[in-house]
Order: sequence, then C-alpha cells, then structure tokens
Amino acid sequence: MKHRIKLAMVLGFCFPLLPVVAEEATLGDLDQLVGRWMGLRTTLAQEQRDWDVRQKQWVAEIKLLEQESVALDRQMSTFTHAASDEEKEQTQQLARKTLMGDELDKLKVKLDQAEASLRVWESRIPTGLRQSLEPLFKALPETRQEADKLETTKRVQTLVALFTQIENLQHGLHTTREMLNVEAEQRRQVDVIYIGLACAYAVSLNDDWAAVGIPGETGWSWSTQSEYASQVRCAIDVLKRQKAAELIYLPMQLAEGVE
Repeated sequence: MKHRIKLAMVLGFCFPLLPVVAEEATLGDLDQLVGRWMGLRTTLAQEQRDWDVRQKQWVAEIKLLEQESVALDRQMSTFTHAASDEEKEQTQQLARKTLMGDELDKLKVKLDQAEASLRVWESRIPTGLRQSLEPLFKALPETRQEADKLETTKRVQTLVALFTQIENLQHGLHTTREMLNVEAEQRRQVDVIYIGLACAYAVSLNDDWAAVGIPGETGWSWSTQSEYASQVRCAIDVLKRQKAAELIYLPMQLAEGVE
C-alpha cells in the first residue's frame, strides 16, 4: 500500500542538502519511513566502515604475500642443486609458500562475496546518477576466470571506491535530466530530484506532468502525480540556486511490505 506523506523541503543557497517534511502522515507511517531511510543509511555506513578498516590490512597482507612468493621462487631456484640440507630447507620453503597461497585463496573468497553484494546495487542506482559508477561496476569480475586474472589489490580498490560513491549518493540531494518510461510504454524527458536513494520526484520540461519514484529490487518505479508538477519544479529550481528558498510540500510514497 502506498501512503502519501507531507514532505517539507527547505532548500537554500547556503544549504544544498535540505530536508523534506511529510504531508498529513500518521505517526506509524512516519516511523515506517524513518526506519526504512535509516536502515539504508546504517547499512551503507556500516559496510563502508568495515571496508575502510579491512582495506589497509588486506592491501598490506597481499603485498607481503606477493613479495614472499617472489622471494621463495628465487630461493627455490637457488637451492635446486644444493646439498641435502639445502634441499630440506627448500622443501620447508615450498610448504610455507603453499600455506600463504591458501590464505590468499581465503581472502579471494571474501572478495567474491563483497562483489556479489555490490552487483545488487547496480539496478538500484538511478540511471541519471549512474554515470560515474558505470566504470566501477564494469570492473567487477563476472566469472571465476575473470576474477583470477585480476590483481587482488585492484579488486579491493574497486570495491572500496564503489562503497564510497554509493554512500555519497545516499547522503545527498541530486538533480538530473533523463528519459523515463511512464504508463502505456511512453517515454518522457524530465528533470528529476533524488532524495538520497530513498525517493525521487520528476517533472516534465513544460511542467504539465509529474511523478513520484521509489526504488525496488529491479529498479525504480514511478507513480504519476501531475498535481505536484509546480512544487517539484520549484524544489529543483531552489536546489539549483535559481530562486530563493521557500517551503515546499511534496508527497512521499512507501512501497508495500517495507518495514
């Protein structure tokens, strides 16, 4: 069920990221919306913190492992024609290299899991905000063979960059111009204002059509609400600093089953 909530957005020249207030909502609806919003932010923030902590450790470990591997290869070559004591040492070194290889394989499994979780976000990022993230999503390996060809440090850097940019999108207000698929398989060129990654408002270029957008598992869905066209246009103009700040009322929808 979709609920309409009054949303007041105070936007100004000095505060480009401005709040939106709900319209005639029940306390339960507001709690539901706040819980959903905070859940998104908490999840992204926690993942970002985890990656920040682990990145330095992983990069350092990977470099040490690679350096050790090169060093062991050289030592093994030197000991090939050595005496029995040297051959014994070579065997120990080989065992050590094998152990380090096993640890590196365990690290790669964790990277596989992180990459899989980020691929889910690719469909949730609006088309108008996805341009800077496209190269990073494309850098994620799609198969085991592709992953094995990439340097482990490069995979870690790609993951951290994606988490950082998604976090930035979630915490800001953004305006874009894009083509939307609307009812009856029609397409419209519209201006859009995104409230983080939680909701969005679109308005046609001639201000005769407007819609409210919400994210879903397979992308964004849009509900026509043309009576709010002037408010959406005003919000976009204020965010772009094309007019003075003022109080604006906009609807907000909740998707069914949102907790």
